[in-house]
Parts: sequence; structure tokens; C-alpha cells
Amino acid sequence: KKSSPRNMVFSTLVCRKASMSKISRPLNSFALQLKHANKFNVSTRSVRPSLTSSVIIKRGGAAATIAAYTSSGVVPFEWISGIIGGSFVGGSAAMFMLFHGRIAGISGIFGRVLQHTLSFGRNPNKLASCAQFGFLAGLLSGGVFWHRTAAQQNNEIDFYGLLPQRIKVAERLTYSPYIMALSGLLVGVGTTLGSGCTSGHGICGLARHSIRSLSAVSTFMATGTVACMLSKTYAPDTYYDCQCETYEKLRASFGSKWPQYVVPAVASCLILGAVFSGRARIANESVATLIPAMLCGFGFSTGMMISGMTNPEVVRSTLDLRIFRANFVDEYNPTLWFVFCGALAISVPLFPIISRTMQEPLFGKLWHLPTSTHIDKRLLIGSGVFGAGWGLGGVCPGPCLVALGSEENALPMSVFCGSMATGSVVAAALF
Repeated sequence: KKSSPRNMVFSTLVCRKASMSKISRPLNSFALQLKHANKFNVSTRSVRPSLTSSVIIKRGGAAATIAAYTSSGVVPFEWISGIIGGSFVGGSAAMFMLFHGRIAGISGIFGRVLQHTLSFGRNPNKLASCAQFGFLAGLLSGGVFWHRTAAQQNNEIDFYGLLPQRIKVAERLTYSPYIMALSGLLVGVGTTLGSGCTSGHGICGLARHSIRSLSAVSTFMATGTVACMLSKTYAPDTYYDCQCETYEKLRASFGSKWPQYVVPAVASCLILGAVFSGRARIANESVATLIPAMLCGFGFSTGMMISGMTNPEVVRSTLDLRIFRANFVDEYNPTLWFVFCGALAISVPLFPIISRTMQEPLFGKLWHLPTSTHIDKRLLIGSGVFGAGWGLGGVCPGPCLVALGSEENALPMSVFCGSMATGSVVAAALF
């Protein structure tokens, strides 16, 4: 038997006995289609198995099935990795709620920890919990860990054999620092006014059946799509293909130090701040809650890496709905939608089960869930501003914090993060 990836499909398909002839016919038809496409070098993406086909795996289980279908071109691996990464994100959000009774909204956690830090823990209205400190530290640590692992494996990660193919880490980002700064500023202002981002509203809010979150998601998806299409149509190429020599030199020196020293130092300061700041322990949370919160943050960052959401081009290629362009079908990449589907497939059933069966979180005494159901101008305007920044730069708070661990993209993501923090503080002070 040949061991090529395309022939792997045929070795994993086994028809039932003669009594199952009605099922074996679609299988044979599917095999002939793949054989014909392989013989004449025709793309196999248009070849689909019948819904009534019966597939039995001899060896390898689900991983062998995924490897066979993706290597033959029937299903692009980006779609599969999007679903798997999204399931990690949704599972981490569900575990964060189970452990701590909190929403895993990255912009909310980032903003609360930022306010706590700027007020030195003296303002009782701007306190962050140990769980929020731990989640943010785990998110940053996960980004550094996976990017350092990828640097040792030719910029690819195999996730210790858990996936049928290696995941390629986001390549060098060529966006202008002005685009990243403007995008980060809009995201910071928008998430503060709109009280959430893609994780808080999109994954956790929809899982809680919140009409308020549904309105926010609809708004920032619409404005993000419009902003992405306008920028791809009218923005000069120099905005997204920066070739400034000074910027490249600064980027090289910055990227060699930031992921190795600065990001781990920030994560360590977050942990120490939660341990030694008694004001961080609100709602009877102990320092022991740091460990499960860090695990949730690490799992969230793993989902971001698997799904490819740390690459802004993946997000912008999904939001680019210029359907009238000639090469729309070939260039459109719906990975973002698969990430949402994978995350919601986990969070939607688990959130109601957790809230209905648990009287209190495992590591807390109270539930800290949003109670507002009012759809007001602040929510819609904030969501619209966030969507504009998201579509412009292709980055939202979660992927930004994870991508800080990348040597290649440490500088542009730091520009985005600094602008996002500035926008968050300004919006909180003015509005």
C-alpha cells in the first residue's frame, strides 16, 4: 500500500458488508471522485463525501481522519484548527466561570487590572481580584511559552502530537505603527464604553443568552466588516506594508529583549501584586485562586495560538466581504467563523449547566456576572468604535496580549497594547 497523504483517505474508508450496499455506493463514488481529481491534478476542495457515507477508521482514530481529509484538500486544515482552537477558548472561559464565577472577558480583565495598578490598590471601586491577576498572568505566560517553543521548531508548533498537522505561527507583521496605534486606541475606547469585546460579549455573553451581548456582537461585527473593507479598498499600501528602515532596526532590537525579559517580568509582577496586595483579595478570594486562574489563562492563549487568531491577516480576511471582486472565492478565509463556532459549541451548553447546578464557584463565595440587560447608546457606540478598530488592525485584546511573546511582532503588538491601555484609561476618565 502506498503511504502518501492522498492515498491515506482510501485506506481509512471501509465499506460495510453486502447488506449495507446502499451506504457503500456513496463511499465508492466519493473515492472515484478523489481518484479522478488526483489523477488529473484537479483541486479536490470541491469534492465532498455524501452525507449518507459510513466511514470506519481502522487505525489512528479522529486524528487520522482529520489528517486524511486535510491532506487531500477536502477540508482546509485552517478550518479544523479554528474549531479546535475555538474549543480551547470556550472551554477555558467555561472553566474560569466554574472556578471563579467570573466572565473571561479579556478587555474587562485587562481594564480592571490596569485601573487597580494605576490607583495602587487604594481605590475600592477599582480593585481587581486574584483570579483576574492570575488569568492575565497565565495569558501572557502562555504566549511567551508557545512562541519560544515555535522558535525552536522552525516557527511551527506540533502541540506535542495532539494535532494531525503542525501549526505555523503568525509571520512577520508589516503593518505601520500608525495603523496599530490608531487601531489600539479605538479598541481601548470601544471596549471600555461597550463593556466587552469578542470574548466577553461574543463567547461568554452569547453563551449566557444575553440580548445585550447579542446587540453588541451584531454592532461590532458590522462596523468591523465595513472598516476592514474600506481599509482594504482605499488605504495606501504603505499603511499595511511598512518599509521604514528606522522602524525595522528598532523592531529587531526590541523583539530580542521584550519576549525574553519584559513579558515574563510583567507576568511575575502580576502574580506578586496579587499575592502581596491584600486589597486584591475581594469577595473572599484567597491567593490559592491564582493557580486555577493561570491555568484558564494558559488554556485561552493555547486556543488563540491553535486557531491562528494572533495573525491579524486571518481576521481581516474573514471580515473582508467584498463579494464582487473577481478572486473573492479563492481568497476568502472563514477561519474566524469556525473559531466562534468551536468556542460557542463548548460555552453555550456549559454556561447554563454551571449557573444552574452550582450554588457558588469552586474557588469563591459569590458569582460575579453582569446583571444589566439595558441596551443603551453607550453600549452601541462603544461596540461600534471597537469594531472599527478591530477591522482596521485585525487585533483584539486577547490575541494582542498573547502575541506580545513573539519576537517578530513584539513591537507592533506593544504599540497596539499601549494605545489600547491609553484609550481605556481616557474613556474611563471622560465617560
